[in-house]
Amino acid sequence: MHKNIVVVSDLHCGSEVALRNHPVNVTQKKLLAAWKDSIEWVGVEPDLLIVNGDANDGQDRKGLSIKENDVPWQIEEAEALIKMWNPKQVVIVEGSAYHTGDTVQYERFLAGYLSRQGIPTKFYIKFNVRINGWFKLQARHKIGRSVVPWGIHTAPSRSQTNQVINAAVEARQEGEIVDWPSLSIFSHVHYWSYSESAQGAAMTTPCWKALGDAYGSRECDGHIDIGVVHITVGNKGEWSWRKKLYPARMESRTVEL
Repeated sequence: MHKNIVVVSDLHCGSEVALRNHPVNVTQKKLLAAWKDSIEWVGVEPDLLIVNGDANDGQDRKGLSIKENDVPWQIEEAEALIKMWNPKQVVIVEGSAYHTGDTVQYERFLAGYLSRQGIPTKFYIKFNVRINGWFKLQARHKIGRSVVPWGIHTAPSRSQTNQVINAAVEARQEGEIVDWPSLSIFSHVHYWSYSESAQGAAMTTPCWKALGDAYGSRECDGHIDIGVVHITVGNKGEWSWRKKLYPARMESRTVEL
């Protein structure tokens, strides 16, 4: 039986340039339209929806680009957006402490809110699951970012290789079959990448925070992607993925003289 897994990440609810259930500016309206379009594009109710970290934006002490720094409100916004997918099951993976809580992990509350509304939801620091008895998927939020465009595969591929090494060491110690992830999923860097080898596959996911906040304009450069990943897992050896990407620039910042 085929399983449909949808992966979204880095919603950053609360930022003026990120998703909001009730948008108040042009960027948020365009993001919400893209969010709804991605739901239509996937076309099925996910068996599993993975929210791979940074569901909310927190206090934003660096960028000062949020209009709503009430974190419980941000979590309510994320809750409404997740429910639009009508998922059969949800997994919330821990995001960056800077955004989702240093001492209080607000994404845990998000998982609780969804569960109380009848959507089975679990919170994990790092998520490991075996699907259809053979496909091992691992999801973790944070991964290193490359400072050069041709190095975007380095950090996720390195992590995937370490998973293979660790699995081999553990198997030798325990006398078990070597078993490593078929697919490792990372987020945090806000751009899409994918690499695959005999050691398995690794990807970094697109985000849902557009260009245009103050911190990004002052401190950052490089490419980012908006979008969603849809993974289908069938019988042993049969799996596929597809992505839907949207431009990260929602409004022009160029003036005419």
